[in-house]
Amino acid sequence: MARALADIFDRCKIEESVRAYFDQGEVRSLAVSPDKKTMICHVGFDEIVPVKALSLLERAITKAYSLTRMRISPRYELEGLTEGYLRTLRDRLCLDTPSACGLLADSEWKTEDGELHISMSEAAREYLKLALHSMADRIRTETGLDVPVVAVPFDDRTAKEVIEAQRSARKQALAQAAKECPMPDPAEKPKKPRPRPSGENRSFQRPKVEKVADENLIFGKLYADEPITIRDAMGEFDRVTIQGEIFFTDHKEITSKKNGKEYVKLSFDITDNTNSVRVTKFLSKEQGEEVVPLLKTGLYVTVQGKITFDTFEKESVLEASAIVKAKKKVRMDRAEKKRVELHLHTNMSAMDGMSSTKALMQRAKLWEHPAMAITDHGVAQAFPEAMHAIERNKIDL
Repeated sequence: MARALADIFDRCKIEESVRAYFDQGEVRSLAVSPDKKTMICHVGFDEIVPVKALSLLERAITKAYSLTRMRISPRYELEGLTEGYLRTLRDRLCLDTPSACGLLADSEWKTEDGELHISMSEAAREYLKLALHSMADRIRTETGLDVPVVAVPFDDRTAKEVIEAQRSARKQALAQAAKECPMPDPAEKPKKPRPRPSGENRSFQRPKVEKVADENLIFGKLYADEPITIRDAMGEFDRVTIQGEIFFTDHKEITSKKNGKEYVKLSFDITDNTNSVRVTKFLSKEQGEEVVPLLKTGLYVTVQGKITFDTFEKESVLEASAIVKAKKKVRMDRAEKKRVELHLHTNMSAMDGMSSTKALMQRAKLWEHPAMAITDHGVAQAFPEAMHAIERNKIDL
């Protein structure tokens, strides 16, 4: 037995503009997905409901019942295709295929000999072939009428008028755009030198492979791409190249349940201080035994690959195609007159310092600082390490 739409979805807050459609709707069938997040409802209406009004009703029900998707499929009892129903068909077509708004801007919709004739150009007929077939199915489903949809070409006079109207509208749009955004003087615009092609067909260029020393190549083939930050790489969909320091490794040996083959899953975390990302790669056991010992915490590498969503890790990862050892860029002191640090804490200051005395002295030597003062909290444990650094590592400050 059919029930009123307003009785079933009584928790909805409906706008006054569509309240009449909501009250008159009669639910004929209702389908709900197993997860109770998607719903399809067949509703009978006494009058034609505009597409915008249906969208408002669907949005209100989706919000009230916390659904992912809600679709109302209207049902009408019509003896023939009315002007109001043809208007909803046109609006639905433009909503599903936005380009149809321009292609059918000057078309005529009329029923003849039990068929729906829509006038359009030859290009529009080829482009909308599948959409018109779906429209005939929609008419049969919503009204029960078997009305084929036929695309008829414009007559010569109408076609010329449409072309002239489009040209006129284009000229007016260009003229209006020229007034709002005047073009600069061509004489002031610098000319860019055009590269001279080295061959006849330059439509495709093979990516250039970067030359890498054997001792630096971990695996793969590195193409010549400019490295970007990990923060920017997370939003890319094509091949990316990043550089960073490995701070965690989690390699695993995996045996396939299907064929019994053994694999090694490379997995490590890399950071460049703008963001961090996990790098993964499946290798055969023989390849993995060669690569795993090379990937250690603290190693600075260049990684090239593609950002993908790992369903096991439940996060975006970089699926590597090449890994190469890289030289970490060290920040330098470019001042002509070097400074002397007079307030410096080593890792001997609890909760206040992280760097060792040797590392700090090496950095001061690299920056050509003549001296530095260690001011740890009430202790002098950094003194022996400083003396060893001077004696064994020849760090003279």
